[in-house]
Amino acid sequence: KDLSEQPSDEVSVIGIGTFRNKGNEWLLISYTGTDTVLDLTGIEINGKQVTSYRIAEGVFRNNTTLEKIIADSSLKQIQSDAFYGCTNLKTVDLGKSVEKLGNMVFSDCSALTEVKFSPALQEIGYMLFRNDANLSEIDLNGNANFKFSDGVLYSADMTVLYETLLS
Repeated sequence: KDLSEQPSDEVSVIGIGTFRNKGNEWLLISYTGTDTVLDLTGIEINGKQVTSYRIAEGVFRNNTTLEKIIADSSLKQIQSDAFYGCTNLKTVDLGKSVEKLGNMVFSDCSALTEVKFSPALQEIGYMLFRNDANLSEIDLNGNANFKFSDGVLYSADMTVLYETLLS
């Protein structure tokens, strides 16, 4: 098969990292910043506002400079291990439109104390907060799909246990 005839992905490098676009879907595939606050609001690529994107697997893995993450309604999904091992990450605000969190997204984030879910969150992977000993509270932010009670994250009907936070 002649690969030269295949449509290529559009790749754009902006201040925070590299995005790949395949069709109408943007994916953050690498991070080049060193900021303590990751501001994922108002992202523009080629002069156009990005209205929907995902964060790829492991993009921020073992980053030691991040302390805070702020997202807006354009972030829809965070894939597995995206922030795994970010040992200085303290607070996460997932914005209003994140629908899916992959496996172990925030595992081994030992400084993590605050997480604010997206009201649109529908699906979370396993061991989301593994070894996050300082995390004791999750702000569900009006999300009706989950329940947080006595340090345990459940499905709304409490038939599925997702995570037990140990302090």
